[in-house]
Amino acid sequence: MSHEFSYTGAMPSATRLIAETLSGPTGISPDEIEKNLEIPPDETLGEYALPCFPFAKTTKKAPAAIAQEWARNFAPSGIVAGVKSAGPYLNLSVERGRFAEAVLSEINRQGERYGGSESGRGRTAIVEYASPNIAKTFAVHHIRSTVIGNALANLHAACGWKTIRINHLGDWGTQFGTLLVAYRKWGDETLLERPDAVRVLMDLYTRFNKEKKENPALENEARAAFSALEKGEPSAHTLWNAFRQASLKEFQTIFDRLGIRFDETKGESDCASRSNELIRWLQEKGLARESEGALIVDLSDFKMPPCLLRKADESSLYATRDLITARDRHEKYCFDRMLYVVGMPQELHFRQIFKVLELAGCGWVSNCLHVPFGHYQGMRTREGTFILLAEVLDEAAKRTEVKIRDALREGLVSLPEGEIPTAAEKVGVGAVVFNDLKTRRIKDVIFDWDDLLNFQGRTGPYVQYAHARISGILRKAPAPVRTDADASALVHNAEVRLLKNLADLPRQVERAVADAEPSYVATALLDLAKAFSQFYQECPVIQADAAVQAARLRLADATRLALKSGLTLLGIQAPDKM
Repeated sequence: MSHEFSYTGAMPSATRLIAETLSGPTGISPDEIEKNLEIPPDETLGEYALPCFPFAKTTKKAPAAIAQEWARNFAPSGIVAGVKSAGPYLNLSVERGRFAEAVLSEINRQGERYGGSESGRGRTAIVEYASPNIAKTFAVHHIRSTVIGNALANLHAACGWKTIRINHLGDWGTQFGTLLVAYRKWGDETLLERPDAVRVLMDLYTRFNKEKKENPALENEARAAFSALEKGEPSAHTLWNAFRQASLKEFQTIFDRLGIRFDETKGESDCASRSNELIRWLQEKGLARESEGALIVDLSDFKMPPCLLRKADESSLYATRDLITARDRHEKYCFDRMLYVVGMPQELHFRQIFKVLELAGCGWVSNCLHVPFGHYQGMRTREGTFILLAEVLDEAAKRTEVKIRDALREGLVSLPEGEIPTAAEKVGVGAVVFNDLKTRRIKDVIFDWDDLLNFQGRTGPYVQYAHARISGILRKAPAPVRTDADASALVHNAEVRLLKNLADLPRQVERAVADAEPSYVATALLDLAKAFSQFYQECPVIQADAAVQAARLRLADATRLALKSGLTLLGIQAPDKM
């Protein structure tokens, strides 16, 4: 499952038309107006509201005074039927027929790519995500970097950015000295051919750490083994590469199920031999100095501990390798933005890396951004370790299949027997992914099976079901959808509410890119699915007269396209049947 997006629209969106209409009388740029438009909580206030707080500084007036002045100066024009001031807000009503046509025309143009733009055209974004550690199992908490990063890469691509997706493996460091020693002592030649090779390697690693409590000399053996690996000792390198290949094979099965792909898969090992080159560069900049036998960059002036470049035993470090990688990427891609989708505990590490690059005169470091995220709650074993992600995905599909079969028996859904397992996989995996992305990334994710698989809650299955439901309605419709159906018939409050949610999706995509926050899109999809449910309850589609039926079928199809686009942007499949 590949998620490549390109923007195909050219005409102004509905919210852009509103912004352009207001720009003349207010003197504010359309970009600023469109960015600040809001949907009022009370529909009697109008279709949109423009808060005037952001304009107080430039106009040197109180927000309420600004709203009153703009309301006096505005005459109905184009898509805007009228404006009224309400305290610090300018409330807007739209000409409903024109508004509906503007929204639906834009969706008709972009189809399943709806929500994209050209805002990033000519710019390059690098997104580093997933980045699992070699010889460690892919546990459920690793999903956060993987799905957040994938969504951000999709979102940047949808907005016209040339997007480079990078999987930066944790495949170097002193832990591999530990693993080399453990494998030589307790492993066997068949181990790496086993389907559970990575789990066995983890067991060996754990055994080593237990054994060294009784035999501290093992620590020296591990340091010596890693030193030999860094110096290119053939047998050590061959064994390390076997660990790496076994891990990559296991990781790929996870990435395939999640629909994840990368443009570049490299690891810390790719730059490990160049640490001396980097250190010489920093020494020439007057930044690197010796401290207790180690080499550091002193960051005390910036209220940070020193950035450690090389240990006293001359082993390279994570920071050294990240500095090399950042310089390499800038030289290769000349990026306009580089996102490191890495957990919150690494916040200090990235502050140190970015500060060292800044002190070294790399002005481009201002385009580097650490995208932190919170922890996973509720998915540990009794021993305190995280459950494997593959097991979680299997369980999600299994539980979803049970729900689908229950719904079939109750006559709530219609799905051929042969399609049930595929649908269960799409919905189950999608539920796990959506559960992560609907939460603001900086917050912890709570994992609860009953919640995330609830077809009536604020969940992935709820959004996927809305898409499948609309697909079913369109299959049963007496006539095909007409994209030229007269949208002026769409004036019911529930129809306009749904149109506003449709119009809002592109703005949430832009916000998600600007703030590196996929939850904006997930929330927009939940609101869109809810708005469609309300529309369908209040506005008969098949039973309506011919002109209204055609318009409502067009609106339903536009909602289907928007839901599919939004789900795909988040890396989630949109089943046509459930």
